[in-house]
Amino acid sequence: MIGKPLPGSQIKIFNPDINGYGEVCMKGRHVFLGYLGNDKATWDVFDSEGYFHSGDKGCLDEDGFLKLTGRIKELIITSGGENVAPSQIELKLK
Repeated sequence: MIGKPLPGSQIKIFNPDINGYGEVCMKGRHVFLGYLGNDKATWDVFDSEGYFHSGDKGCLDEDGFLKLTGRIKELIITSGGENVAPSQIELKLK
């Protein structure tokens, strides 16, 4: 359980399944404006309503609390461009 959206921010669940789980999308002053010098990458993660598509999977419960359950794509790309599977990190931490 993550919590409720901060004042001035909005969260929606994109393309939810029958249980309400889908991609977590958000907009507000806390969301970055886009990728510097890379308009295509920015357009790929923002929709026409201005929501940032996080790539996280989750749902909003009946009280408006956000629950994250995983990633849409189970791959982290580091700032150096290296692809890392989260499962490798989780195994090291265990």
